[in-house]
Amino acid sequence: MKTPLALLSTLALAASCNAADWPHYLGSDRSGITSEDVPDTLSEVWKRNLGIGISQIVVQGQRAYTMGNYDNETTIYCIDPETGKDLWSESFFSPSEKNNFSGGKTPFPGGPTSTPTIHEGRLYTLSRFGHVHCWDTETGKQLWDLEYKKAFPDHTLPTWGYSASPFIDEGRLYLEPGGKNHSCVALDAKTGAVIWKTGKDGAAYSTPQIAEIDGRKTLLTFNAFGLVGRDPSDGKELFRKRWKTNYDVNAAQPIALNSKNIFISSGYGTGGALFEIANQEVNTIWETKKMANKHTVSLLIGKHLYGFSEDTLRCIDVATGKPLWNKDGYGRGSLTGLTGGKAIVQAENGTLAIAKLSPSGIEIISEMKLFSKHHSWTAPSVANGRIFARDVSGNVVCLK
Repeated sequence: MKTPLALLSTLALAASCNAADWPHYLGSDRSGITSEDVPDTLSEVWKRNLGIGISQIVVQGQRAYTMGNYDNETTIYCIDPETGKDLWSESFFSPSEKNNFSGGKTPFPGGPTSTPTIHEGRLYTLSRFGHVHCWDTETGKQLWDLEYKKAFPDHTLPTWGYSASPFIDEGRLYLEPGGKNHSCVALDAKTGAVIWKTGKDGAAYSTPQIAEIDGRKTLLTFNAFGLVGRDPSDGKELFRKRWKTNYDVNAAQPIALNSKNIFISSGYGTGGALFEIANQEVNTIWETKKMANKHTVSLLIGKHLYGFSEDTLRCIDVATGKPLWNKDGYGRGSLTGLTGGKAIVQAENGTLAIAKLSPSGIEIISEMKLFSKHHSWTAPSVANGRIFARDVSGNVVCLK
């Protein structure tokens, strides 16, 4: 440890600014935590199949949206969250066979891995091969589209295809095609026009985000190179830190703990690290092999991080990186945070649990089996008193 971690007293349970909706990846405030509570007993409202994929279900008001793939055709769904019935759907060709990806040796056969983004009456989606669409949320009318292979011909398709979700801030849509001169790009969210493009790093799988770092607004990306901070207005690089992972699978979104400290984590035995940013320099506070987020993001609750380190659910201390407890049996699962330190634990084998998380351990309140045949890698969404969960084969369950 090079320096003490500052400002721990400012860390607290993150709460969504609008608990009723889940408008984009990781929820209203992009922490993976909602201020909604969930009772100990849940009941199934509806269940249906929407095609292979691991996109989260996003919700705004009385409309829910997600993506799935049947027979090499990706479909964007707008469904009634009360009934699960389609309000509209739009489809386009998108191959999803295992041999379409260099990382084909996987139990996941294909389909979209990015989560749609709802913003100001528009829905933004990204296919696994880099096809960006903007849709009218009410009607499903396509407003504009952009294909990486045409707009950015030197883009670098990641081993398992594109996974980062569209991220919008101050009218700019941030994407990461990867490759020379367009590692990261900003588009006009209304028109799809390129505002700026920059960088030469390869694409990875993590969704960009905005945070106040080192006294200035910063666009944080976690690409094939590692952690990169940029000025969101023009793409100018502010800092970078190498973080090498096998197959360049930097997938978990960085967590800005405060205005100085950023936590990152990757799977394949890589582990995690806490950095301090000062005067555009990145200093390592600690590194650990004990929190290796392969598919999903850890939750920051108070002064502790809770997450799946490969196939072990674990709690670590933010100040030191030391593990406090482990829980096996859920595979490479995911977490969604609730109010009062509770969480939804989505196990890889399809079991969903409601649990109480604390630095001293995990208390399982209830469990129910949702899926039985296929992997469940998607973190459940929570909106308007409902939980939306899915497995990779496209089975979606709504719980009340």
